[in-house]
Amino acid sequence: MAEKKIRLYLDNCCYHRPFDDLTQERIAREADAVNLILSLSKKGTLSIVSSVFIDMEMNRTPNAVKHRKVLEIYRYDEYHELNTQIEKAARLFQSYGLRPFDSLHLAVTEIKQVDCLLTTDDNFIKQAGQFEHHTKVVNPYVFIKEENYYDIEH
Repeated sequence: MAEKKIRLYLDNCCYHRPFDDLTQERIAREADAVNLILSLSKKGTLSIVSSVFIDMEMNRTPNAVKHRKVLEIYRYDEYHELNTQIEKAARLFQSYGLRPFDSLHLAVTEIKQVDCLLTTDDNFIKQAGQFEHHTKVVNPYVFIKEENYYDIEH
């Protein structure tokens, strides 16, 4: 029997991370992790889930050059639009203090039963850890380390 692929949802900051200031050690590690995740997805090892909310957030990128670079690496295996279940869950998560886009991203992952939501936003990770939900919200570097995909050295 084939092993079930881990389904991941990368929030907008993950797609931007490879184009941030890579002279900072943490940012470089996270960028390496995101690039590895995208590569593993292309090979079929991992499955990436996305949504209209990622598109909306990406389109708000003020730097046109960075926006173009982000779109070049953006990929997904599964895509979801807004529906009433997602909208209801997002309202609930927003009532717990999540920002609007964060609540929409988490709602997609909950309703579509995604395994992990990856983000480089420490505040999002902290806030999501303060209430009950099923999706694991974690930093991409932490995910790579926990899943033993490889040891990023810098």
